[in-house]
Amino acid sequence: TARRAVETYPRSYLFADEVGLGKTIEIGLVVRELLVSDKATRVLLLVPASVMKQWQEELAEKFALHVPRLDRGGFMDVNDHPIAAPPGNAWRAFPVLLASSHLARRKSRRDEVLAAGPWDVVVVDEAHHAGRLGTKAVVTAEPDGMTLLFTPNPPVSVYPHSYSNLEYDPVRD
Repeated sequence: TARRAVETYPRSYLFADEVGLGKTIEIGLVVRELLVSDKATRVLLLVPASVMKQWQEELAEKFALHVPRLDRGGFMDVNDHPIAAPPGNAWRAFPVLLASSHLARRKSRRDEVLAAGPWDVVVVDEAHHAGRLGTKAVVTAEPDGMTLLFTPNPPVSVYPHSYSNLEYDPVRD
């Protein structure tokens, strides 16, 4: 599926796998290949705060993607060292950014997040929460980019028809 996602860029996808079947690996493969091939230069990864550090570590260890995470009002590297960022919109500080989906959904942050675009790729982990207004605004903000939605369950509360640029394929390769 990762290969198909890269080959059909910027088509969007919903990945609905059980816990532990490698969703983070799949996104790492897709993001790395899109960046290396220059198909994408700006990537926003929105994940639950409780797994941000884990995502950052896996992206660094398995794919040599050293992605800063927006955490507690600043940027941190994989070793929890602060990273200096240019002044201005924090969401635009780095071409590839890992942040809390909850933070991006906050009403007080929504305009900042949207103003920081466009992104070539927006990844939303735990996509069953993506229907909430703030995340949905980010997900649908870039119609010419790729959206990758990940959910640990079959899509009970994620409605693919509400995302016009999303291909929903319940049959995995």
